[in-house]
Amino acid sequence: MKKITMIAFACLMLSWASCKKGYFVDSGVHSGKINMSSYDFMRSRADIFDTVLLAIDKAGLKAQYQQEAVTLFSPQNYSIRVALRNVNNYMKTPLVTDRTKKVRDSLGFPRDTVVFDDIKPEIWKQMFQSYTLNAKRVLNSFNNPGENHQSLSGEQTRTFIRTEAWQNVQGAGAKSLAYQFFRQSLSKAGKTDTIEVRVITSDLQTTNGVLHVLDRQHEFGLTSGRGFIQKN
Repeated sequence: MKKITMIAFACLMLSWASCKKGYFVDSGVHSGKINMSSYDFMRSRADIFDTVLLAIDKAGLKAQYQQEAVTLFSPQNYSIRVALRNVNNYMKTPLVTDRTKKVRDSLGFPRDTVVFDDIKPEIWKQMFQSYTLNAKRVLNSFNNPGENHQSLSGEQTRTFIRTEAWQNVQGAGAKSLAYQFFRQSLSKAGKTDTIEVRVITSDLQTTNGVLHVLDRQHEFGLTSGRGFIQKN
């Protein structure tokens, strides 16, 4: 079912772009040309991005995704919801030093439940900037198989390309793109984990930038709920 859903999403995005005159150019390599900004395209697909846009607006990044030449590895609505769910789970975790208290007590958070408006604008901004590159980059412009980047947040990230086999020839088939983060391991001290998020729809070229839409199942921010709420 998950595979069917992702295929349907990709087909829907492609058909939306191709049915608009001038939005799709057949040049051998299909390239979706969308006659609106990245922000406005996401606004036109509220079913996929309305919660994402709420976070972008709160972060004060509307102009960036409407006017600047940037590439966004965009989460979907569900990824924001997963992040909020994980924030609440983390806040309810008992403290190691005092099992009668929870993380929310140590942070001075006054309520049982964290909601969207509890997340400060600077937190949303930092996280979105980690998903953003300061240039227009389509799949075929990335080094194959991997290329390191400094995102707009300053965090080091990497794009990774996988090429499928075709007619038993390794590397001759379709390419798929992933976006990788390097994060301190939560299970082993001193270890860095590589966390990879799969791109399910790539190369949505807008008037100001490029969108690569990420797998909806991933947790936005990839923090397991940590860092969204700061100590008062």
